[in-house]
Amino acid sequence: LLARVNQKRKTITTMKILHIHSALTLLVTAPSAISKDETTTSLRGLLTSGTKNKKTVSFPVVPHHQVVNRRRLELGLDESWMPEEEEGVERRRWKRQLHSADEEEEEEEDGSEEEVTEVDEEEESEEDGEETEDVESSEDDEEEENKDETEAVEEEEETEEEEEEEEDDEGPRHPQQLGALYQGYGTHYVDVWVGKPYPQRQTVIVDTGSTVTAFPCAGCNDCGEEYHTDEYFHTQESKTYQVTDCESSRCNLGSCTTLNDYNHKVCNTRMSYAEGSSWSAVEATDVMYAGGPHDGALIHLDEAEAVSEGKHIGDSPQDAYVFELNMSFGCQYRITGLFKTQLATGIMGMEDSPKSFWKQMYNQGVIDEKRFSLCFSRQPTASREGTEAGAMTIGGTDTRFHSTPMLYARNVQSTSYGIRLKAIYLRKNGGESALPDDAEEQVVHNIGVVESTMANWRIIVDSGTTDTYLPSSIHSQFSNVWKEITGHAFNNSPMNLSPEELLALPTILFQVEAHQPSIDEELDPETTPGLSGLVDAHNPRDILIAMPASHYMEWSEKSDMYTPRIYMSERSGGVLGANTMQGHDVHFDSENNRIGWAESDCDYMGLISGVADTDRS
Repeated sequence: LLARVNQKRKTITTMKILHIHSALTLLVTAPSAISKDETTTSLRGLLTSGTKNKKTVSFPVVPHHQVVNRRRLELGLDESWMPEEEEGVERRRWKRQLHSADEEEEEEEDGSEEEVTEVDEEEESEEDGEETEDVESSEDDEEEENKDETEAVEEEEETEEEEEEEEDDEGPRHPQQLGALYQGYGTHYVDVWVGKPYPQRQTVIVDTGSTVTAFPCAGCNDCGEEYHTDEYFHTQESKTYQVTDCESSRCNLGSCTTLNDYNHKVCNTRMSYAEGSSWSAVEATDVMYAGGPHDGALIHLDEAEAVSEGKHIGDSPQDAYVFELNMSFGCQYRITGLFKTQLATGIMGMEDSPKSFWKQMYNQGVIDEKRFSLCFSRQPTASREGTEAGAMTIGGTDTRFHSTPMLYARNVQSTSYGIRLKAIYLRKNGGESALPDDAEEQVVHNIGVVESTMANWRIIVDSGTTDTYLPSSIHSQFSNVWKEITGHAFNNSPMNLSPEELLALPTILFQVEAHQPSIDEELDPETTPGLSGLVDAHNPRDILIAMPASHYMEWSEKSDMYTPRIYMSERSGGVLGANTMQGHDVHFDSENNRIGWAESDCDYMGLISGVADTDRS
């Protein structure tokens, strides 16, 4: 009887855990199976070693100034709105999606979990009946012994229930996934693994200015496979791949169209870029997950077996499959321009839209918070094998990255992520942080743009734009202050600088309107990095974002020179691109309509190789 009771308890406990896993996700942190001494080496092997997905084709080198850096051409704005391109330089322009699609409605949860629960209860009832028959046929002394043991088991169960209640009192746990980002040509990308039974890797630019996730599929003609990290996605090798048939279901990503390669109407979507790039794709669905080991697909473990062995699902990059979802994406059949020569194979849409990658995760219950974080670092060069350059946290933010408090700006946009600029400063003698090394010696110059003028600017935070762009109307004011500090006018010509000269260049400070409910009143605005108390006594609790020269100056390996990558070129509005985000963990919190900024070295390998496991939020 004791054996049967224990087996029953094990079954119930396992079902409870699986039920939790089906609704929640778990934070991916340091692998528990790796010892302290060998952690760093082993994890680097997981993320950057191996031979899978490598090809022997030649790899053309793309000049760094030809990075994939296209900004969206907004609907309703003609291309005459755009400033002329700098000669010989192709930069990202505003993207325009050339279709109209209804917003995806959030799916309601079905009753599958209740059905599983009913089946379990029936099985448990049958087991109870068998146990009763066994007890009635037992000897009297065995009955007494089993009764005592059963009472002990019940007492143990009560103790466990009390412990569970105590854990519940501590508050809900918000599951989130932590994964590596890699450096492309000016942009950052993440791995996604697509299809079953053997997932195929695709690398996609993480783009907070796009809605759709898309990458080339087999059959895409002249789509740059020789430039990309991976082969095209082979749809015929995935048993879970499906093209959306718009005759029987509604299009999520595009419009219903007849294409020659299909015997039925399909959902077709296109994206066009002002600098000439474009792509076309059909809407499809397949199982995929982001992150995990860089050079090998994960084979699913049996979660029940892992739990019974005391393993904690989600503690390792090996557990990324826990976050898999059935994803609607664009299966590209045609691409042009810079999409052909970029390092990553495709793009990951991360706007606040039902079509975006993270929002589909949320709508399917893979994460339970409408938020994610991007932490960008930058390496001198990028390799095809993968150059680790930061981290992405889906479902929240990981405070272990933060060297300063997370401070929140108000998000003034709906689907994209926008902030309201209130002032721009240049700080003499540089400095990496928003807080100067010596507050008393700090010399800060406001470039003198009236705040009411800035209030009319539309400034977005776009991870898919490499550089930072501001209105052309401020160029003279910016240049005059720059000349006052450095002795020469500002322009975007390459400069020959020593390391000391680079670090001595001015640090650009952006004063941004805060999300006031999120600002801790106990923080000292003059000593807290990221608060504006030292530069604006009237608005001391605004947010101050630092952009040091090491972020806005781009080094060319070929010329051994530095080029300023902040442009005063826009007719109105602008973009805080990846080089502004660099050195920060930027938290896109749609749950609370805010954008958080915390300074960080974004050292993903250092974090997951560490032993400490501090707070997560």
